Amino acid sequence: MAIPIPFNSQGIWGLESQGAPTVTATDVTFNFESHPHISTPYNGLLLVNITTAIPSGTTGTLPIFFKTGNRAARAVTKANGAPLTVADITGTGYYLFFYNYRTGVLRATTSIV
Repeated sequence: MAIPIPFNSQGIWGLESQGAPTVTATDVTFNFESHPHISTPYNGLLLVNITTAIPSGTTGTLPIFFKTGNRAARAVTKANGAPLTVADITGTGYYLFFYNYRTGVLRATTSIV
């Protein structure tokens, strides 16, 4: 029997980016502090506060990754499964994502800036 993965009964979880994003020739990575709930089974909405803008002049087609603590960076996708890119992050502010713990998919839903 499969054990259901719970949704957060306490509301939408939130994270805040730490410092400037890391920009390389292949991607842009936003860094987040470790969070006590990161390793818990969670399917649901995630509100992310991007606190520092991606530097101007960064190639708009570079994919976005999120990295929390000492965990591996995770690719962020759009609703159609395509990579979220620099062109999709219009500045600082709050962005809404959906995270599926079972599949590991982190998908952007819409900007709330």
